[in-house]
Amino acid sequence: MCLTLFFCGGSGLCLAGEYVNERYGFAVNWMDPAAGAFAVTESENGDGVTVTDPMHAERGMELRAWGSMGWSVMGMDFESGLREVCGRFSHIDLKRVNREEGWFILSGSAENAILHVKGYYTPEAVCLLSLRYNQEQREIFESV
Repeated sequence: MCLTLFFCGGSGLCLAGEYVNERYGFAVNWMDPAAGAFAVTESENGDGVTVTDPMHAERGMELRAWGSMGWSVMGMDFESGLREVCGRFSHIDLKRVNREEGWFILSGSAENAILHVKGYYTPEAVCLLSLRYNQEQREIFESV
């Protein structure tokens, strides 16, 4: 799996980058020098990373990538995990699910923001990638 962030060592500002999570076996990268520097923060427990855009805070952009064994620990299967993620949305515009391959893509709104989530599920772990931004910024992010 490759969700595909230049990891800046804990927290920092990056123009472009890649983050690799060996624990859960995923990587995320981005490249948009015109957007300015991104703030990159790895979670304390090493399960993922959060990327924000402090130079354009009004956009409300947050990119998160993380893995978790929580679904299997809590006895959740693909369907119950998918329902939990769907519960984060106030409205879902796009829903693509491939149960056989264990992935889903959701896109819609949550509170006053646009939210996109892509997830990969195995019985051992789940990896999720989410992009959230203010609704007023739809034109800027729709090409992403």
